[in-house]
Amino acid sequence: MRTKKALALQILVTLLVVVFLVVLYFLIRPSPNNPVNAVIFAIGSIAVHWYGLLIALSFIPCIYTAVWIAKNWGINPDHIYNLAILAAPLAVIFARLFYCALNWGYFSLHPVEILYIWMGGLSLYGVIFGGVLACLIYAAVSKIPVLRILDLGAPALILGQAIGRWGNFFNQELFGYPTDLPWKMWVNPDAVQALQNQVHSFPPETRQWILGSQYFHPTFLYESIANVLLFSLLIWVARRKDLRRGVIISLYLIIYSVYRFLEEFVRIEPASVGPLSWGQIGALATILVGVLILLYSNRLKPQVVAAPVGATGAGKLAMPAGSAQSPVVLPAVVSLRWQLPLSSRRFLLSSLSPLLPLSLRPLLRRLRSLRPTTRNSSPLPRAALRSPR
Repeated sequence: MRTKKALALQILVTLLVVVFLVVLYFLIRPSPNNPVNAVIFAIGSIAVHWYGLLIALSFIPCIYTAVWIAKNWGINPDHIYNLAILAAPLAVIFARLFYCALNWGYFSLHPVEILYIWMGGLSLYGVIFGGVLACLIYAAVSKIPVLRILDLGAPALILGQAIGRWGNFFNQELFGYPTDLPWKMWVNPDAVQALQNQVHSFPPETRQWILGSQYFHPTFLYESIANVLLFSLLIWVARRKDLRRGVIISLYLIIYSVYRFLEEFVRIEPASVGPLSWGQIGALATILVGVLILLYSNRLKPQVVAAPVGATGAGKLAMPAGSAQSPVVLPAVVSLRWQLPLSSRRFLLSSLSPLLPLSLRPLLRRLRSLRPTTRNSSPLPRAALRSPR
């Protein structure tokens, strides 16, 4: 009964979020008399773009999501913060490199614009590649099973995608073919004409139809809603205690790539291999990888991943069935080089707190409260940090 209530509540919350996204879209939908502005504000030559702000702010709920899953599985949350420091720059770098590689005809003529990341242009498959690379590196250093780290990161990643897609809305990019549907999106003529290089291989009639239109499919909204639904599914699966490693990441790769493959039929993308675009080729390859991971995962024995975060010891992630001993969590931060001393960290974050918006301050309080670790031990219990009376 309790599980059914929890499931009903999660479905209700998911539907409310979807309704909110749809209502938000209709409230801020651009029109010829009310065009969307990609820049929030500018100080001299320095401009703050919606795209960059949304990407930056998406890291906050993503980290909190991964921390929640880690605590639910009995994994030290410090691993999440350490991994985020490595994964965030790698994901952004490879997302930009993949996008530039797929549009090399333009960037070969304008190489300096490769650095203009705030102008938009990130490849999701580059994000996945950078994130997986970060997980592989961290797994090798921390001795955590790589599939378990990928399982932790998958729900956070799809949540970040759901938020980040709205950056495409403000940048007026990655929209679909022209349409007259009631939810059609008006696109600035300058953004439409920017498709010249992208549609040069289309038949003349199709090229003229696209460049002469004003209203298009809001594919960013389609994908954002689909990402929210997938996020809800992955969170529900992550509640299980007897979960095989690799199940969550395989579900993410397979399900996301399926609807991304279908979405490519609506997006304005030139055919590259037969009738398929490079995005569809990447989706098919990702589905294959997800299926292989799922097949490998089915050969593994289920593990009871829940364990007290404060437990100490070394060994396997979960205790054997029937064991009377407490479950053992993964090792703590493996090296002091990953962290500043507690006093220095608190001083630095306390100094930055007044300069940041209110939405970031709960994260700063969480970072200030992180417990210090020793080189070869688990985090010190709070009782050990208190001064003797």
